[in-house]
Amino acid sequence: MRDVTPSFVLAELIALLRQEKIVRPGYNTLQAVISKALAVERLRLSQLVEKALDRDAKAALKQLLVRDETLSGLAEVKQDAKSFGYRMMALERKKRSALAPLYRASKEALPRLDISQQNVGYYASLATYYTIYDLRRLKPEQTRLYLLCYAWQRYRQLSDNLADAFDFHMKQVEEASKTTAEQQFAKALASRQREFPREREILGGLPRNAIKTGCRFGLGPHHKGRNPQYIGDEKDGLGDPSFLESATCASPPGISRSPH
Repeated sequence: MRDVTPSFVLAELIALLRQEKIVRPGYNTLQAVISKALAVERLRLSQLVEKALDRDAKAALKQLLVRDETLSGLAEVKQDAKSFGYRMMALERKKRSALAPLYRASKEALPRLDISQQNVGYYASLATYYTIYDLRRLKPEQTRLYLLCYAWQRYRQLSDNLADAFDFHMKQVEEASKTTAEQQFAKALASRQREFPREREILGGLPRNAIKTGCRFGLGPHHKGRNPQYIGDEKDGLGDPSFLESATCASPPGISRSPH
């Protein structure tokens, strides 16, 4: 049966009567037919649930209805998280761990019941509709069916909540990293701009054609052993006038240097 809600069964029954060109019976007759059909379906599911669940699964389902201090296990699982905060998500993870054994049992049992996803959602909604007291008063097989469907649906919902929370916090980390990177880049750029006048002042003291003709520094008497290709900082003699005097500049190819 695709949907066990009485309204859906009534609509399908009336459609069948029209298709078969059968006169529609009275309200009481339709009510009796639908009630009997639903009773037969409940009996079928009750028998299958009893066969599909082992002793441990039945005990775990029963434990949800046991009141511990102020809340039962089912009432605690029903509570929704109000935010993606750490404490809320820690509680979501705790509830998910508590439902993990029942979820595994439901994955094995529900395919044997041969019910649609719509019916699974309907039976799960009954577990939230009835109070803890009402669920205790129902037939054990019926209560187990409702709780089994609820455990399957609620576990998946908790998993989705944790995944959404992870995605939310990852976006926050990415945005914070992007903002920090932009601030550091702006800081480095400003520092570079402050140092640029000093570099220009240093380069201004070199011979006019030093860069174009490729001067070699450190060849004077005060700079023996220096790498002739290396232009150093103040430690290598840029602050010493004799350092510039000792610079020798190579002439461009094809141009001979005229003696002074």
